[in-house]
Amino acid sequence: MAFCHAGQQLVTSLKQPTVSLKNKHIITAIYIDYSKAFDVVSHPKLFHKLSAYGISGNLLTWIRQLLTGRTQNTRVGNSLSDSVQLGSGVVQGSCLGPLLFLLYVNDVTSVISDKCKRKLYVDDLKLYSEITMAGDCHALQVIVDKVKL
Repeated sequence: MAFCHAGQQLVTSLKQPTVSLKNKHIITAIYIDYSKAFDVVSHPKLFHKLSAYGISGNLLTWIRQLLTGRTQNTRVGNSLSDSVQLGSGVVQGSCLGPLLFLLYVNDVTSVISDKCKRKLYVDDLKLYSEITMAGDCHALQVIVDKVKL
């Protein structure tokens, strides 16, 4: 999978739609913002993916301990809510959180067929595909269903 700079993504994303429009074909684009995805990262899936990347031993144990058993509460003025156990998510505002998130979503585009173009930049995924027959819309919907976190 290729990551690219936001400006580069915009320029490269314009090529296919321009060609499609010149050929009088329909192009469908879908934008997915995973902005809240830091909160829904499944710990078991993340640990499995980290193992698959070759992360093991003390480092994997340390990451497990960092994420397991976490709690949070909310303060409004002088009032503090009860603590709630967190069963998913990575630590936001840390150096490790974004890295763990990227490792978690790194394979999200592997379920996308070559007919559908895709651009992934941090927590934003853009899918676009030329629609030439009725089945193309269904195929695109199947891809959207697969890339949900």
